[in-house]
Amino acid sequence: MPQRQVLMVVTAADAVPLSDGSDLPTGYWASEVVEPYEVLSDAGYNVVVATPGGRRPTADRRSLDAGGDAAVERVAGLAEPHALSEQEDVTVYDAVVLPGGHGPMNDLCRDAHLGRILREALAAGVPIAAVCHGPAGLLSATHDPEATWPFAGKAMTAFSDAEEGDLAGRLLWSLERELACRGAKLEFADEPFAPKVVVDGDLVTGQNPASARPAAEALVALLAQRAGS
Repeated sequence: MPQRQVLMVVTAADAVPLSDGSDLPTGYWASEVVEPYEVLSDAGYNVVVATPGGRRPTADRRSLDAGGDAAVERVAGLAEPHALSEQEDVTVYDAVVLPGGHGPMNDLCRDAHLGRILREALAAGVPIAAVCHGPAGLLSATHDPEATWPFAGKAMTAFSDAEEGDLAGRLLWSLERELACRGAKLEFADEPFAPKVVVDGDLVTGQNPASARPAAEALVALLAQRAGS
């Protein structure tokens, strides 16, 4: 029986530029990597970590409270990730997962290799899951302003402007507004930071850190359903 495996695409950015010319130190959000990793590993999937250029990713320090460092160290592959450019055949994976943190708004959103991977995953029916700011990576699927974004018309969720708080006016762009502009049908929880998961076909999205585990569980359920059909 072939090994079941999932490609986890993690940002390699350690900062995101702000409108005042300064940089916000950031990276990936620890729980959005750790919790999907745990859920997928417990379900029998090998999680392969890849980043732009194969660079070692940085955890957002704000996400490492309450033992986050130790939890991150348990994620195999984070210390020595694969390069996105090396991922030549997405069909060897059962799914592609994009964790958040503000980092994806600086690199994954325009990474050409990720864009290719996502387009090929859509064409092959490989499920894609994205959490919090992870949906910024979905924007890489097209850079041509005249082309139709392949996720247009899809129901999804992402970190909202309301959840950004004071940062909403300081970031160079709004994830919520950009996704909506591209044609996403956005859905949000009734209250900021409440868990929210949206499943539309082979796309699973989670709104915020509280949604990371339930989004991963929804992905596992989707994969189980596909395996049984």
